[in-house]
Amino acid sequence: MMVLALDEACTNIIRHAYGGCTKRPIRLLMSHTRRGICCTLRDYGRACDPDKIRSRELTDFRPGGLGVRILHSAFDQVLFEPQLRGTRLTRAKSLRHPAPSHAASAA
Repeated sequence: MMVLALDEACTNIIRHAYGGCTKRPIRLLMSHTRRGICCTLRDYGRACDPDKIRSRELTDFRPGGLGVRILHSAFDQVLFEPQLRGTRLTRAKSLRHPAPSHAASAA
C-alpha cells in the first residue's frame, strides 16, 4: 500500500505541479528508525494549497481523485508543505512489530 501511495503522489506531482511534464525533478528522501519510516517527496513546480487538497467520495465512480485517500490510508501522518518553489510532502508510518508467538519460536 505504501508503494501505491508513493506512485500516486509522484503521479500527482507530474500532473499538478509540473503540468504533465515528466522530465522535471522529484526528490525522494526515506529514513527508517525503530519507530517507523518517513518518506519525503519534494518537487519544484507549482506549489499546492493544502486547504484545497481533498479526495473525492468513494461513491463517485470515475477514474482518478483517490490519491489523497490512498496516502492517508497507507500512512499515519501526511503533511503537505508549500515551499517558495514547489511542495514538500512528508509521510510517516509507524511500524508496530507484533510480539513473537510461542508457536513460531518452538519450530
